[in-house]
Amino acid sequence: MGIFKSKEEREFIKKQKLEDKMLLKQIDKEIKEENRKEYEKFIDEMLLEGDEEEKYLESQMTEEEKKEMLGNKKQETIIAVTAGAVFSLVVTISIVFIFSADYISKSELVKETVPILKEYYKNKYNKELEYLKIDYLCKKNDKNEDECSDIAHLITKDNRHIMSIKNNMIGDDISTNGILSAYNDNMRTYLASLDLVSNYPILSYKDYYIDYNIHHDYIHALPSNVDYATMRSMKKLTVTEFIFYRGDFDTNLVKNFLANFSDDSVFYFVKIEVGLPVNLTVARNSKIEIFDITATVPIDKNITYYELDRSKNSTVSVSVNKVNGEDVETLGDYKYKNCYKIEINETNSWDQKDNLPTYYFIKMNNAVFNEKNIYQFSVSAYKDSYTEYESDEYTQVVTYNTGPDTYIIGNESVGIGNVSTEESLLCKLGFC
Repeated sequence: MGIFKSKEEREFIKKQKLEDKMLLKQIDKEIKEENRKEYEKFIDEMLLEGDEEEKYLESQMTEEEKKEMLGNKKQETIIAVTAGAVFSLVVTISIVFIFSADYISKSELVKETVPILKEYYKNKYNKELEYLKIDYLCKKNDKNEDECSDIAHLITKDNRHIMSIKNNMIGDDISTNGILSAYNDNMRTYLASLDLVSNYPILSYKDYYIDYNIHHDYIHALPSNVDYATMRSMKKLTVTEFIFYRGDFDTNLVKNFLANFSDDSVFYFVKIEVGLPVNLTVARNSKIEIFDITATVPIDKNITYYELDRSKNSTVSVSVNKVNGEDVETLGDYKYKNCYKIEINETNSWDQKDNLPTYYFIKMNNAVFNEKNIYQFSVSAYKDSYTEYESDEYTQVVTYNTGPDTYIIGNESVGIGNVSTEESLLCKLGFC
């Protein structure tokens, strides 16, 4: 697992994988183009050669020989049409077989789980469930093979998410306000000494994911038949929380509060004085890290970098640069917009660097990001093109939007952007 590799090794491996991926794509593209050109040239030569030869032979034939040649051509046409029909039939059968095999492999989900989820949805929302896809959650092992869990994930046609475990423990991200309200009431009461200004919690159920990442599209799903107190007592609730406060930070009180949540939970506390952040605390069950903000550095008129105490954090500075969305090679049918690449510049002291975190804390004006609309891509370009990451490659970038400002906390260099889809003419006319 990557946890045993140094930061430099992880960065090198990620960069190498990116360059290999881009190189293979370029080679594949060039081979296909070269093959196409050679094929077209071959066909043109064959047709021209055949046409000239046929004209010459026909000029030397008697009328009887011409009639015989015409008959042969008709016979050849019949054979060609028959062969084409047989080929089409074979292709059709192959396609049917492939889809049948795929259906059989998903038979348990399609035949057993979908009807259960449809009944659940009908009972809870009094509507018929229409869905786009359903799969088990899987992850790649060390051999790059999929290892799948028994967690079923269904995506509805309106892009909401329903989860189940062995056809039980069903939940969704459609109606979670009750749990969210219970959490907020509990947190504000327990941590009243913070004198809370505002907060943004992301709540997840530990049994609904394999590896925790707030950027998974299903990460907000919560079970319908388990209340907040039960999830908390069982340490099944995972919380990522962004809190602005102006009161007192009681370390023991915060530790006791965090002890009720899963080990994947992390809280970011930002102390505000006279309207400005002066301190960042990153709190987990395992440890609490406190960083004073030692400088406020404007990167440009819309971006501010809050420097964290360098004796506790190895980030010396951060560069934030605008990226042309057209230069990002996407994984889907959409385009990037509002793109930036955030790059960390670290201390040169290797002894210090290996023992310190690399957090950065920035504020952007008029650039709205949150975990539901952040798409991530490489910070290095290959042949003038950046590559979008798969969702399981996403780094933990935490954001909080307030008014025109977006606050961003992260600990790795990354490209971020929003995406937009442009409807086709048929879609605009209502035919899709």
